[in-house]
Amino acid sequence: MVIATAAPAVMRGERRGSISVEPATCSIGALLGNVTLGDAAHDRGLFEEIRALLLRYKVLFLHDQDITRAEHVAFARRFGDLEDHPVVGSDPDNPGLVRIYKGPDSRDMAYERLPGHVKTRIADLRARHSIEASFGAAMPIEKRLALKAQYPDAEHPVVRTHPETNEKVLFVNAFTTHFTNWHTPANMRFGQDANPGASLLLDDLISQAFVPEYQVRFRFRRDSVAIFDNRCTQHYAVQDFHPAVRRLERAGIIGDKPH
Repeated sequence: MVIATAAPAVMRGERRGSISVEPATCSIGALLGNVTLGDAAHDRGLFEEIRALLLRYKVLFLHDQDITRAEHVAFARRFGDLEDHPVVGSDPDNPGLVRIYKGPDSRDMAYERLPGHVKTRIADLRARHSIEASFGAAMPIEKRLALKAQYPDAEHPVVRTHPETNEKVLFVNAFTTHFTNWHTPANMRFGQDANPGASLLLDDLISQAFVPEYQVRFRFRRDSVAIFDNRCTQHYAVQDFHPAVRRLERAGIIGDKPH
């Protein structure tokens, strides 16, 4: 559980005309307020304010935009001619407006969506996890070795079972250094096969965390709380708040032994 004890590290907002602007990160994106795109569709001056903000921030976000399809098309057309989607096509009453309707997708995530042959390959694999190779890597050698002595490497299954939901979970992350039981006749012909084959597979498994569909991003505010289950998720604190300071307090639960 993580609680923000002070205002988050965000860029200072601004106003452009009547529009409020809240930068989303230090480099890209902004949330706009006090503006309706339906009005901008018919007000060239308002549109030009939004266009200038788009050029500055690259991506814009707005909430509570209750506009008609015709207003949507009229606003978009101010940027230039609209195109039909090569597959979906346009709304018959509003040319240039593509309606993409999707039903609910499966909630299964990284492990469940692995190809079947990969699941078979990793079913019985185990891997080494090391704090020395992660946090310790930036330490002087004496401190790094002391850290490893205090927190020895651990070995866990690559695919663990969640103790409460019984879901299969892909259990590799930034602490994982290598597979410990890869060297079998089924995985290698000669000794030279061992490391490349294992490292490529491990890299592929770890990279599943980079898939956007498996991610959610939360922007902290003062007194915000985030609760995450470390048995089946990973977390990363994005360093996007310079020059402000982010203050967090975290209470971590002692984990169980993965099986």
